[in-house]
Amino acid sequence: LEINLETGRTHQIRAHLQYLKHPICGDLLYGRKNQETILPLLHAKKLSFIHPITAQHIKLEIPLSEHFQNKLNTLNKDKKWVIN
Repeated sequence: LEINLETGRTHQIRAHLQYLKHPICGDLLYGRKNQETILPLLHAKKLSFIHPITAQHIKLEIPLSEHFQNKLNTLNKDKKWVIN
């Protein structure tokens, strides 16, 4: 799932997905309380902003950590998490 933020409000993604009945896996605040994952599976892959002093457009792209990728692989093997 790819989401683009417009406002950057606190918990914006988490609250909206919970409202749509699709909370983030591992989100104990907006998701199910009885999950085996204790950290939200939420990753900021890309971030861009205008530097406040130099006015340079800064673009960052961060790959998934090995731990995060391993968790996704495990969830993908468990059919109850896969939605077609």
